[in-house]
Amino acid sequence: MPAFLLRLFVLLALFLNVSFIVDLSHAAEPAPKIVRIGYAIPVNYKGNPATIHKSGYTYEYLLMIASFNNWRYVYVYRPWSDLLEDLAAGRIDILDNVSYTPERAKQFDFSVIPIRSEAYYLFVPEGQKDKYQNKEDFFGKRIGVGRDTTVSSQLRQWNKDNGLNLQIIEYSDYESRVLALRQGKVDALADFTARLDTVKGNVIPVLRFGTDNSYVAVSKKRPDLLKETNQGLSMISTYIPDF
Repeated sequence: MPAFLLRLFVLLALFLNVSFIVDLSHAAEPAPKIVRIGYAIPVNYKGNPATIHKSGYTYEYLLMIASFNNWRYVYVYRPWSDLLEDLAAGRIDILDNVSYTPERAKQFDFSVIPIRSEAYYLFVPEGQKDKYQNKEDFFGKRIGVGRDTTVSSQLRQWNKDNGLNLQIIEYSDYESRVLALRQGKVDALADFTARLDTVKGNVIPVLRFGTDNSYVAVSKKRPDLLKETNQGLSMISTYIPDF
């Protein structure tokens, strides 16, 4: 066989071998699992929610869980109450920052490990903080709170336990109750301290009335995701305990 043909066959064999190895390397990488995750937006949001800049503790936490499990999130943008219904119906797979209640546990599953511990506070405009030194100063006051939330249920129980005769006014989204505070329609807001928007809104926490843990909630139709969520949270707790 002529030398040039021998060299050609060798080069061709090398090329085919390299191509085979490259194909094998790609085949060895499993495709990421698609996970539909809820992302809460205001009820009357008019813009394109896909352009919202996502950041913060919970967002980073969920990205870390995804990285451990080779997930790819597909975000579903809906108001919070709609997302809870979507999760119960299996239209989305997971939702973060969900407080546990026995009623909710019948609708969807909860991670074993909470992703954060919340403190619930009454917030007032910064210039009025001196008017509220103790819980009695809130007697009969109008308090804005999220509708059908754990915050509102704890606020009602706290009001009952302390006999404060609060006028509790529920709003469908955070922006509506902040506007109500600015317009003087309510005297204070009830919310959790992790809400950075509250701090930026020139209101400050003055009185804690409750605490709670929040979890990753998973559709009962996706037991595979519940198992992987718990595994991811366990790995974060073990290998990145300071996160």
